[in-house]
Amino acid sequence: MNDDQRKSMENENNYDEEYATEIAPNRIDNTDDTTSGGVIAGFIGVGAALIALFMMPVTLGIVGIVLGAYASAKGARGLGMTAIVVGIIAAGAALLYRAALITLFFAMF
Repeated sequence: MNDDQRKSMENENNYDEEYATEIAPNRIDNTDDTTSGGVIAGFIGVGAALIALFMMPVTLGIVGIVLGAYASAKGARGLGMTAIVVGIIAAGAALLYRAALITLFFAMF
């Protein structure tokens, strides 16, 4: 046996090698700016803000604003800003309408 054959025989009997990289899955890169949580929160925020235009405007408007801010922070800026703007319009219009009614009521007496 020559030296090359002897080294290969020694390497075959050496069980210190690790073969896990051949069967391990590839790493998943989770560095996306737009995460699914932000998009979902954005859609829920826009939905709440749109519903706020028709019923429970202050409560659902504030929910839309908060969810829009969360979605915007998570990377879904378009959905987040839409929810924030529509939520502000709904809540603001409701508060102005109530203030006008209270002023009218007190002006009558």
